[in-house]
Amino acid sequence: MAILTTFKHTGDADEMMKLAADKVGPALREAGAEHGQLSSTIVRTSNGIMLFNLWESEAGMRRAAQHIGPIARASGLPPQEDWQMYEVILHSQSATGPATAE
Repeated sequence: MAILTTFKHTGDADEMMKLAADKVGPALREAGAEHGQLSSTIVRTSNGIMLFNLWESEAGMRRAAQHIGPIARASGLPPQEDWQMYEVILHSQSATGPATAE
């Protein structure tokens, strides 16, 4: 069963994105690929960023989190806030490909 996880970080969005790219990104891509991460979307909020991660399964997400969690905490990112997990009922993707930030 696919799941979607969401959580927030409060702070300067640009600074958090730099920390994430420099310190967390490589480990996340590796662990995500190994444990079934299907997609990740990060949006700017009024007070930071919010992440949406789609996973093949809860078990895979939890295995990835065991690897990524300590790296994220050591990176200087603020603590996760309002972590939620949802069962995915339907997921579709545009035939034109993924959207990217400009």
